[in-house]
Amino acid sequence: MRRLAIPFLIGLSAGCNSAPDPAPPITVLDKTWGEGWEERQEYSKASPCGPHDPYGLPAPCGPQTPCGPIEGRIAYYKEHVRTKDEEGNLLPLKDQVEFQDVSSNEPTGEAPPGEGELTFVDSNGQARSLAEFRGRPVILVFTRGFPGYICPLCTTYTAQIAAAYPELKALGVEVLLVFPGDRTKVDPFVKACRAILEEEGQGSLPFPVLLDPDLAAVDQFHLRADLSRPATYIIDGSGLVRYAYVGKLPHERPAVERLQAELSRIIGGAE
Repeated sequence: MRRLAIPFLIGLSAGCNSAPDPAPPITVLDKTWGEGWEERQEYSKASPCGPHDPYGLPAPCGPQTPCGPIEGRIAYYKEHVRTKDEEGNLLPLKDQVEFQDVSSNEPTGEAPPGEGELTFVDSNGQARSLAEFRGRPVILVFTRGFPGYICPLCTTYTAQIAAAYPELKALGVEVLLVFPGDRTKVDPFVKACRAILEEEGQGSLPFPVLLDPDLAAVDQFHLRADLSRPATYIIDGSGLVRYAYVGKLPHERPAVERLQAELSRIIGGAE
């Protein structure tokens, strides 16, 4: 009896032996909101966006569109996070958000508003005054606090400044980071910043995080939004504001390189 030749069927189950798709890169969103973004439901309940949204973030969460889900804001943050550079290389976590090379957009050349009375609260519950730091340049950074969630742009910006702190310290510069609101959300904020920094070995913030519990400083600087707009100031040793930038949107903040250039100009006495 003649035996029939039966060809071996290759690829009958297409892809059965193919390698699984690689896991997506970890991002600063994961490190800020928890891997898997477990806080999304809390965020949705605590901070539905709608007509009161001071930033008018993209649809479906636009200024005229009330909504409960947070997908619109998640899309906004994802738009400003990149995981690879132009050559396709993975970026360190702290470099996944590119901030801007921008000049001052607020008045300079005068003392900060209410400087003599401007106080914050440190991690030990002690009052700290901006006047304590007179005699050396100060970078004063206002984060957004906790507007229903921890802002991943705030954590990334904080991590970038922390990474540059050795160079800033060598110039005699102090950094003061202000967290508007009460202390209950400071620890999660600091934990998220540290998680971003730990990728490169640095696991702590080298400068103080100061509370503005009743938003007095936020109001003196006219920053009130859903707590505070992001704002960065450079104050020289004589107590005058020499650089001031207030973001209209959460991603609008000056790049650390811009701050370093401004400091070099101020310290060098150039106009």
